[in-house]
Amino acid sequence: MKRLPTYVLFLCAAVATSACKKDEAKPAAIDPAAKPAAEPAAAAAKKDTCISPVTPGGPKQTVTINGATYERDGYKLTRTTSDPDDSIVLGIISDVKEETEENLRNVKAALEYFTENKAEIVVFLGDSSETQAGVTKVLKALSASPLPVFAIIGNRECRTHWVEGMKEAQKDAPNLFDFTQIRLFNSDDVSIISLPGYYNPTYLHCTDGCRYFPADVEGLKPLLGEASGTPFLISHGPPRQDGAQGLDRIHDNANVGDPALAEFLTKNPVSFGAFANIGEAGGKAVDSSGKTVVPQDTLVNSLYVNPGFTDAVQWQMLDGTTSEGMVALVTVKGKQASYKIKRFGAAAAAPKK
Repeated sequence: MKRLPTYVLFLCAAVATSACKKDEAKPAAIDPAAKPAAEPAAAAAKKDTCISPVTPGGPKQTVTINGATYERDGYKLTRTTSDPDDSIVLGIISDVKEETEENLRNVKAALEYFTENKAEIVVFLGDSSETQAGVTKVLKALSASPLPVFAIIGNRECRTHWVEGMKEAQKDAPNLFDFTQIRLFNSDDVSIISLPGYYNPTYLHCTDGCRYFPADVEGLKPLLGEASGTPFLISHGPPRQDGAQGLDRIHDNANVGDPALAEFLTKNPVSFGAFANIGEAGGKAVDSSGKTVVPQDTLVNSLYVNPGFTDAVQWQMLDGTTSEGMVALVTVKGKQASYKIKRFGAAAAAPKK
């Protein structure tokens, strides 16, 4: 079974059709690269955000995982246990999409791969399921890891499903952290900063989905100021890039990332980050300009990675291969980073036309 390209699926949801056939024409009124309408000021003042504000106060928690102590203070999580080196390995996973047996098998294989490669943290970039039970099941599968798991909501989940599913999964998983509420993780090696949700409401799969706004992007600035380690930004979707190598490039030859995030990063550079959602552009990393593909296992001064989809359903990539699930491993060492991609199932080249 082949899954349709990202923009086609989103367009189906946008026009509220009950089905979307592969040969169905794309509605001319919807541009996948278009900038979303600005949020009305009145709505901005009243909106019940799904993203935790960067303000003092909030829950406090102390937990020990794998011999390391983590202390939460509201929107901040700090690893108080230091280590002797200057590097950290992150397992990056995203877009499970639904709780099928095949997808959960890929999750299990990913966690085993992360453990074998000495990952210290698992980072989930969203898109777990479209049901509350599914969100719970996927988050429980992720938290089967012996490592701390940092998870954010994507554009697929309903907000209420995410909140309740997270609560249920956390009952038996003290290693599972909700990074829609925790916005900053500080350690002596890295500072992970989260921007949960998605910027364009057209692509939210649920009317109760999690949209972030330009004001939320600007809210990253104080978090950068509080970072004690090398800043590493995580968000479900990438910033707007330019050209065929961009992590936001779709099959329609357009770049569909967030312009507001791109502008923010121009003014407030962050050298390292992980962004997903655009499956066909996944399985690689580029420099922060989006112009240069970074070779695997190569330490560089600037690295943005798209881990691709963990979803086992076949997905045709821009490089001509077929994905049946993949994840990324990122090593941050001082002021540099490297990555490598692990594929599950086939990675066959697409037939020539």
